[in-house]
Amino acid sequence: MLSDSAETTPVSSLQQFNMGINQDMDTADLEEKVIAFIASKVENVDVATITVASKFEELGLDSLDTVQLLFDAEDTFGISFDGEEVKSLRNVGDIIDYINKHPPAAS
Repeated sequence: MLSDSAETTPVSSLQQFNMGINQDMDTADLEEKVIAFIASKVENVDVATITVASKFEELGLDSLDTVQLLFDAEDTFGISFDGEEVKSLRNVGDIIDYINKHPPAAS
């Protein structure tokens, strides 16, 4: 389940956690940022228990929570999920892989 604060402040998380990403970022840094982002959004989940293999269901997210998480990730990381590809996202690693394949445009 997403935390209440996740629903009310998705954009401010960019400033709070400095989640900006760029094409020069290595995978380990991106993993750390995505995991920290997810930990900030999901209730009752310790960041230390989240891995790239963690499935959304294992984190207590139902399908609606997952969609909200992905919307928040778009705002936070400056990306846009493709409607068809989003159907294949099942775990934390899938989000990381997606961001690696579709980095945000340089500003």
